[in-house]
Amino acid sequence: MYYRTKTNSKGITRYEVVDKYKDPLTGKWKTAVVSYHKNTSRARKQAQRELEDKIELLINGSEAQFWTNVK
Repeated sequence: MYYRTKTNSKGITRYEVVDKYKDPLTGKWKTAVVSYHKNTSRARKQAQRELEDKIELLINGSEAQFWTNVK
């Protein structure tokens, strides 16, 4: 997991939390990103929790989709 900053054409800075996860369906590595506005420790921790939840949903969702198609 790592943090990066992005600035758009209007000069507004966004902060992102990025993490890679392995897709159980394809076996390929994929990237998940959550962005936030402020670069404070509270915002970083909240974004990290949201990213972990997002990855959990992506992994469980693809597995559930696979098992419904198999049956």
